[in-house]
Amino acid sequence: MKRVNYLAATLTIAGVLLMSCKQSEPKNGDGKTGRVELSREEIAFGRTADAQTFTIVSNVDYTLECDQDWFFTNIRRGVASQTPETVRVETETFTGVARQGEVLIRAGGKKYSVVIKQFNAEITVYYPGNTIYTGDTITLADTPDPIDHVFRVRSTHQWETEADEWITVTPKRSSAINEAVPATAVVGVNTMQGQRKGRIAFHAIVGQGDTITKYVYVKQGKSNFFLLNKQDIEISDGGEIKKVRLTASGDWSLTASPAWLHVDKTSGTAGNITLNISADQRMDVGADRTGQITVVSGGQTKTITVRQGPAGAYWSDNEVLQVHQHTVGNGVPIVLIGDGFDRAELRKGGSYESKATELLVDYILNCQIFRDFKDYFDLYVYMAVSAESGTTPPNPDNAFDSGKSNGPNFDRAVNRINNHPTFKDVGRKCPDQIAIVFMGNGMIGGYAYFHIRAGIYSTDEGPNIYWSAHEFVGHGFTGLADEYASNCSYMGGPSALRSEQNKGNGLGLNVSWTNDTNLYWKADGNTTTNIAESNGNPCVPWKQFIGHPQYTGSNAVGFHEGGWYCPTGVWRPEAHSIMVNWRTAWGNGMNAKYYNAQSRWLIYKKVHDLAGISVDFDDFVAYDTINLLP
Repeated sequence: MKRVNYLAATLTIAGVLLMSCKQSEPKNGDGKTGRVELSREEIAFGRTADAQTFTIVSNVDYTLECDQDWFFTNIRRGVASQTPETVRVETETFTGVARQGEVLIRAGGKKYSVVIKQFNAEITVYYPGNTIYTGDTITLADTPDPIDHVFRVRSTHQWETEADEWITVTPKRSSAINEAVPATAVVGVNTMQGQRKGRIAFHAIVGQGDTITKYVYVKQGKSNFFLLNKQDIEISDGGEIKKVRLTASGDWSLTASPAWLHVDKTSGTAGNITLNISADQRMDVGADRTGQITVVSGGQTKTITVRQGPAGAYWSDNEVLQVHQHTVGNGVPIVLIGDGFDRAELRKGGSYESKATELLVDYILNCQIFRDFKDYFDLYVYMAVSAESGTTPPNPDNAFDSGKSNGPNFDRAVNRINNHPTFKDVGRKCPDQIAIVFMGNGMIGGYAYFHIRAGIYSTDEGPNIYWSAHEFVGHGFTGLADEYASNCSYMGGPSALRSEQNKGNGLGLNVSWTNDTNLYWKADGNTTTNIAESNGNPCVPWKQFIGHPQYTGSNAVGFHEGGWYCPTGVWRPEAHSIMVNWRTAWGNGMNAKYYNAQSRWLIYKKVHDLAGISVDFDDFVAYDTINLLP
C-alpha cells in the first residue's frame, strides 16, 4: 500500500526494493523423515555489523550450523513444532568486496540452507559504452530538441539518482545488485544566455543514513533554436483554450488558418512563451475539421496541427457511461473517475473512455475471485472535465486538484459520485457500497487510499495485473494489508501496530491508519484482516483455515512471519500472495495473480455482501476448490 500523496508512491516502492524478503517454497521431506519450512532462502547484509532473522517450522528436531566464522546464529538446535522458531543471524563489519556462506539446517536426514551474503559498498558508472567514468566533465551538444545520454550503473546495493532540474534521469532508482543497469539522462533544451553546468548523482543506499555517491559532471553551450512542446492538438466542439509552450532563442512570428482557429499572440522575442490556442464553437454535426498554425524563427519553420470534432463527439461533464451490467444480485458498483482530462480527451470512443474500459473490464474484472462472479458487477466510467490536461504541476486547473502541490482532493470526487442520480437515486454511495478507481492523467505511480476505498491509478503506469490485483482489489476494494516485509520503522514498528489495534476492540489490526473501525477484526467475524500481530490460535482472523482438511500441503494455512512492512512481529497466513512481494508479482511467478486463502475469503465475502447475497464459510470452501494450488 502507498501513502496518500502520489509522489510518495515511488518512495514506497524504493523501500520495498531495498529490504524486502525473498520467501522460500516449503521444503518437504519424504513423509517419513520430516518436513521443514524456511521463511527465507537468502539474507543479504551491508558493510556494517547487523542482525536479521528467519523462521523455521519443522515436524522433527533439527540442528543449525554456520559454515563460515564471520556470522553466527543465536540457536544451534530446535525441536519439532508447528509454531515458527525465529533464528537470529548476526554478522561483523566487513571491509572486503563480497563474501558468502550458509546456515545449514539438518532435519530428519535431510539438509536445508539459508544463504548468507555480505557486500561492501561500491558503485561504478560507465560512460560511454563500457568505459568507466572517471570524473571528467561531459560536454553536451547544442540542440533544439532534448538529448538522450545512456549511462550504465553497477552497484553492490540499491541505487537512486538525482540531478539538476534540466536533466531527467530514468530510472529514478534500481534494485539491481552487481548488474550494470542502463540509466538514461534526458537533457532539456538550453534556454539560458550562455553555457550551463550541472551534475548527476548516483547514490548507493547501503543502510539507514549510509550512502556512497558517484557524481557525473556535465556542461552545455547555447545555439539558435526554437521548440514547441506540442505540434498536434485537439480542441473539442466547445472551442476551449489549449496551451502550447514555445521556447525560442530569438524573435518569432506565427500565422493561423482558417478563420475559425485563433491564437492570442502573433509574434514575440526570445524566451519561454505560452500560446493560448482556441477555436470557434461547433454547432454542426459531421466530420472533424483541421487547421494549422505556422511558426517561424531564425530561418526555421514549425507547424501546429489543430483538429476539432463536431457537435456531440465529446462527453460532457458529469455524464456516466456504464460498461458492464450485473445480472445477479443487487449489483456491485465500481466507478472509475478521472482527473486531468480536458473535454477534448473525453471524446466518445477516445483514449480516456478506451483506457478506462480496458482497465475495468480487461484487468480488474479478470482478477482472482472477480472473474468468477463477473455477473455480480456494475462498472461505470464517470466523465469529469478538467480545464487543463495533465496532473503534473504547474497544471493546477484540474477537476479534483491533482496538479496542486497538496495532491488530489479525493473527497470532492467522492461527493461528485455520491450526488449523481445514477448512484444517489438507488441509495448507493462511496465508500460503503461503491469502490472507486481514481485515474490520474500523468500522475506518478499507483497506490491505494483506504479512506475512500479507492485504487489510485496513473495513466503513466499502463494497465497491469499487479496494480489491479494488489492496489485496487486488494487494498482499495477489500481493505487487505500489505504482507511484505521491508523497513518496519516506515509505519512506526510494532508499537504503532499495537496502537492501531488499541483504537478498536484490541482483537486485530486496523489496516487503514485511520479511525475507520469497520476495518477491525471483530470477534463476531463480520470483518477480518489478512495479517495479525500473533502467531497462535485463537488469536488470528484466519483460525478457521488452520487444520482444515482442504487447506493442507501446498495450500496449508499457518503462520509466516513478515507483514505490514515488518520482517518480525507480524504474521500472515501463507508465504505466497500478490500482497506479499510486488517485485515477484510483476513477473509470472507464484505471486503474480494469487491471493492467499484468507484474502480470497475476504474478497469473496465482500463481493457477496455488496451483491446482497448471503454466504458463509462453508459456501466459500465449496467454491474455493477451483483456486487451490497443485
